[in-house]
Amino acid sequence: MGAHPLDIAQWGLNADNTGPVYYEGAGSLPEYGLCDTVESWDIHCYYATGVHMRFMDWRVAKPAVMAYRKRWSDHGTTFFGTKGG
Repeated sequence: MGAHPLDIAQWGLNADNTGPVYYEGAGSLPEYGLCDTVESWDIHCYYATGVHMRFMDWRVAKPAVMAYRKRWSDHGTTFFGTKGG
């Protein structure tokens, strides 16, 4: 599901033909099982326009999003700022 919320963020930023110029963050791999992909992450993406986007898994995102609004979904894209509401 990660690509879908990122695509919506790119649309909302009017950045279809560009992307972040710098990334920083962390993630964790599962300790057991068949998967070797990140299961928890918190990534900060910085655009040349000065926009800062944060890409998080639902565990990290829930407290961050709930600080600004009462409704919660375990996936999706949320815009904050003077023009994003």
